Amino acid sequence: MTQPPTNSHDSSPDPSSLASAAAQAGDWQTALWALREVLAADPHHLEARYRLGWVLGSLGQVEEAIQAFRQVLQADPHHLNANYNLGALRLQQAQLVDPEAEWVSAAVVESLQEAQQCFERVMQLSPDDQRAYAFLTIVRQALRRYQQASPAPSHP
Repeated sequence: MTQPPTNSHDSSPDPSSLASAAAQAGDWQTALWALREVLAADPHHLEARYRLGWVLGSLGQVEEAIQAFRQVLQADPHHLNANYNLGALRLQQAQLVDPEAEWVSAAVVESLQEAQQCFERVMQLSPDDQRAYAFLTIVRQALRRYQQASPAPSHP
């Protein structure tokens, strides 16, 4: 196993506790190291995998964060926070492209569709979640804009 970054808080805490303390302090590199240690010891530790996604997202490592959240959802499709955060990251990716652009990337539409599925699942799990409802509304509006901007496929 590798050693923690030199700015670790304590020389003896277990990696899970260290990850929590480091994340609360905004020490993302130490949290990342500690979560990877937890997952090296137990690759099926679902909460550590979720927290890894959250830390990766906080570090701007969006693709890796998305992968971690997808892994959580493969094991537990009803993980509320993994659905929420995956939806938010996929919406963020889609928003980086101008809906008025002359072309609409299939990847953008796929991002929006995955975000929609995630926020719909959050609404099923927590019907009173106003943030998820607001994001779901934004995703649906964006999908409508992209569908209106895309030329209909021609059929010979």
